[in-house]
Amino acid sequence: MAFETDCFGLLAMEIRLEIAGYLPTADFLKLRHVSRAMATLFELQSFWKTRFRVNGDRGFLACLVEAAQSRKSKNKNWRSIYRCTARIDQPYLHLWALRRQWRNNRWLADRYSMVKGSTDQAGLQNNLLLSAVPWKGVSVEIRCDRNCRQGQDWMKCKNCWEEHVPVIQSVALQNMIGLAVSILLEGTKTYITGFDLISADAASPNITFGYRVPGRQVRINLHGQQLRGFTIITGDGGIHAIRPIFNTDSIASWIGQPENDNLCNSTWLILEDNIKAISGKFDKYNQKLNLKLVLPDG
Repeated sequence: MAFETDCFGLLAMEIRLEIAGYLPTADFLKLRHVSRAMATLFELQSFWKTRFRVNGDRGFLACLVEAAQSRKSKNKNWRSIYRCTARIDQPYLHLWALRRQWRNNRWLADRYSMVKGSTDQAGLQNNLLLSAVPWKGVSVEIRCDRNCRQGQDWMKCKNCWEEHVPVIQSVALQNMIGLAVSILLEGTKTYITGFDLISADAASPNITFGYRVPGRQVRINLHGQQLRGFTIITGDGGIHAIRPIFNTDSIASWIGQPENDNLCNSTWLILEDNIKAISGKFDKYNQKLNLKLVLPDG
């Protein structure tokens, strides 16, 4: 019996369709290039229908799925509808407002489901003597999300009168087999809010670095490869996208949505050897990886 390299081919069509339904279209398009079994879903109307789930790429048109339950509209061409709704300008005021409201609701749901990581990292402080280790990092300016009254105290934010004091957190990567990167979507922009460090020991709890956004995470697999650093794209108010750099020739995909205008302004945080720890500063009011991501140099 020949060895089957495409593991998705072992799954029933219904299971493959369910898996694809949880993937953004951009991720699925990448997957279909490496899996013939998943590529067959691309031609199915049932796959394109999943794009119109509430949390899908066209979730603001989820009402069409409900309408499709009737006999008269059950034969909709979902692929065609997906293409036709790729660009919605303000002249289509109803759809434009509907999409905007849907995006705001998603942002609210994600923002208030965030889980803050612990800043108690005394063990790491003792083991690595962080105060004596040279660090390299990237910084971005803190930007307040709130549009409140103008403050008079120069020590506080002029928008909300709060002191945006960053919270410092450092974590070791020893015995970790993966990182789950959390992404916050704000309109058409993405912000990296933190990582979950996945322990090789199933009995040990994962460590949250920064802020976790449940259901909005992309995993970086560290098993069998060394993480040497990141390529980072910063912008207004935070880190928009991040790409891991390994000790291999393979190029990883971007996590988040890098804007084309910012690709030339990316920052490399890379070491000669694999990194042992990560330190970061987080704005506790904005709940973003706002200030700095640093790695121990050497």
